[in-house]
Amino acid sequence: MLRYIFVLVGWSALLSAQIQSPQLRCLSIQQNGDIVLNWIPPADPNNAFVAYEIYYSSTLNGTYSLITGTITPLSTTAYTVSNGSQGYYYVRIKEVGGFSLASDTLRTIFLNILAQSGSPDLKLVYNDNHKPRLLTSATSYTLVKEYPIGTFNALAVTPLNQFSDTIAVCSASINYQVFLADKSGCVSSSNRQGGLYSDQKQPNRPYIDSISVMPNGQIAVAWQRPSDPDVKEYEIQLGTSLQGGTPLDTVHKASTTFYIYTGTLATQNAVVLGPKAIDSCGNGSEVDYSARTIYLKSTYDKCAYGTALEWTPYSLRPGFIDHYDIYYAVNGGSFRKLGSTTLTTYYHATADPSKQLTYFIRMVSRNKGPTSSSNRVTFNSVQVESATFVYLASAGYISGAEIQLQIVTDTAHRSAGAEVLRSLDGSHYSAIGFVPIFKSQREYLYLDQATFGNDGPYFYKLIIRDSCNNARAVSNVCKTIHLKIESDADNFFIQKLSWTAYEGFESGVKNYYIYRIVNGEFDGTPIAVLKDFELAYRDNVESVAPLGSSVSYQVQAVESAFNLYKVRGKAASNEVRVYNEAAIYVPNAFAPMGVNQTWKPITQFVNNDDYKVRVFDKWGHVVFETSDKDGAWDGANCDGGVYAYQIVYLNARGEYAELRGSVLLLR
Repeated sequence: MLRYIFVLVGWSALLSAQIQSPQLRCLSIQQNGDIVLNWIPPADPNNAFVAYEIYYSSTLNGTYSLITGTITPLSTTAYTVSNGSQGYYYVRIKEVGGFSLASDTLRTIFLNILAQSGSPDLKLVYNDNHKPRLLTSATSYTLVKEYPIGTFNALAVTPLNQFSDTIAVCSASINYQVFLADKSGCVSSSNRQGGLYSDQKQPNRPYIDSISVMPNGQIAVAWQRPSDPDVKEYEIQLGTSLQGGTPLDTVHKASTTFYIYTGTLATQNAVVLGPKAIDSCGNGSEVDYSARTIYLKSTYDKCAYGTALEWTPYSLRPGFIDHYDIYYAVNGGSFRKLGSTTLTTYYHATADPSKQLTYFIRMVSRNKGPTSSSNRVTFNSVQVESATFVYLASAGYISGAEIQLQIVTDTAHRSAGAEVLRSLDGSHYSAIGFVPIFKSQREYLYLDQATFGNDGPYFYKLIIRDSCNNARAVSNVCKTIHLKIESDADNFFIQKLSWTAYEGFESGVKNYYIYRIVNGEFDGTPIAVLKDFELAYRDNVESVAPLGSSVSYQVQAVESAFNLYKVRGKAASNEVRVYNEAAIYVPNAFAPMGVNQTWKPITQFVNNDDYKVRVFDKWGHVVFETSDKDGAWDGANCDGGVYAYQIVYLNARGEYAELRGSVLLLR
């Protein structure tokens, strides 16, 4: 009975002394085909360790074969399987009386490279060394690339079991290897895989940023560098449409992403420039023919002074354009922005006439991206022919209510004519007439017959109109002389004259000449000559009272000197008639043999042309008759006594009047 108890106790002791399994962490494939296994040894408190044994199978669930079983001592952490096969491995310990449990089964990392037809990308595919991945393994694989031969560079770090690498050379020998680190310090490595690879794919098409016409008419096109690292240069293609182009030039640096075409085709039509990427194998990308310059045309309306602009739309990508800005410069000066539009037309209604005008259009992209400018159009805004100046030499009355304008203009240019404008206040003018202007004629007269005489001074000016009816030149303003007359209440014979100053002479007024007109007779001799600042005059008409019923006045302004236009102006005021009350002094007696030997009425301001005197005897017979104011009755053949007289006359107002009375003839 005691023997059996001893056996049981011994078996229990044997079980408690069994060694834990080793921790296999890494499988590393060497360049020569050897496979290095790395593990962490377990503890052996009972000294039961005999040796490590390594087992291999080509499949996870296949039959595992012992590769070696003589690995000692316990502290061993690595073993190299010469020319080992790729597959599955585990390690266990042979100990006294048996074996430890097996370690985790790890699989060698096998790297496979798949070349894709028509693509420069190589697809690298590799397996995990354990599923699920060991807790002590790194979370990502490290991929290295050997190119050129003998030079390894890190390619990528990825948690995935695949990676695509782009071939960036025309043809080369390239090797790859995959690594997975472990916290213990060992690294699992894949087989080294590679071969001779070549780039069989077209490079990616360069992405065009902008195409723009420079101020000198040359074209600048810019693009983004394609993602293909094998791009070596760019072939620039030129076209005049969006359908294609022909080789124009080559940009030999892949880092250069712009090109300037020095031709000036963009001033004649829209131009297409497209870069074609070329790789080291001579493969060429597709060409983006969507980039086309903005071609601007202009039409100038010489009558409306307006410029119609029209341009081809900027062509790059749908939704790329936000709007167009229109710029304008005069005589080579600075450009200013006229406005903006989303259309491809614009009308500039206030273009400067007779100037050199320049326009260009700038496309503004959305989100403040690249801009693009059109060609510049420059032309002279030639106007139709027109006189360069017009001068109103004078504006003066030539009759009661007619004002004559003397006009001077140049003879070098043809015009449609001069528009005549009149104003009563100097601010609000109305057109009253038109004077045709001829190229060979310098001076013109215009008669304004629609004035109202003594209403006040009138203001005149002229506007030259060309054949388009555009206003081209404006004259000076002339203000007529307005004359007023008042009688002196204290002196029957005194007339008080006052007038407005004449305005408009280029050289100014030198003198005012005062003319008195009696019975409509203008003898041209002034009764006074005043200075330019004297605008009033008192005239005594006693000396002319017997001469007739009609007394009028007119003032004439005379220019200081011949002016710039070789004219010395004269301008007359309105003519003002003085309505003096007629007066007739009739003697009441005379004696042919005495002192007063004749009888004659004395007249003042009586019309000489319509005057009649008759004397009657007591029987009503006419004994004397005359129509001459100087005619006198001498009483011949008449007896002394009382006689009746009748005087019929026309006063200054044009009214007939009659005066009757008696006269005593003394004998």
